[in-house]
Amino acid sequence: MFEKNSFETKIDFIDFSIIPPNSTIGYHAHSNNEEIYFILEGEGEMIVNGTEFLVKKGDIVINSQYSSHGLRNIGSKDIKLLVFQVSN
Repeated sequence: MFEKNSFETKIDFIDFSIIPPNSTIGYHAHSNNEEIYFILEGEGEMIVNGTEFLVKKGDIVINSQYSSHGLRNIGSKDIKLLVFQVSN
């Protein structure tokens, strides 16, 4: 498992999330940090600054500072992911 002290860049927050089918992790933006999604299971659709693209198990998505982003579960199974919040 990941440990906060094993990264060179400061990690403010690590969370494990489950997104049921037909659900979305809130569409939001960060002004002072980046957010990283590591998809452990499932498939979904990322929405970043209004652009949509597919994600699946094993994908890592970096949501940059000031970007608006959300993740929608478009599959029939739960999406399981780790969420990292990284200070700049």
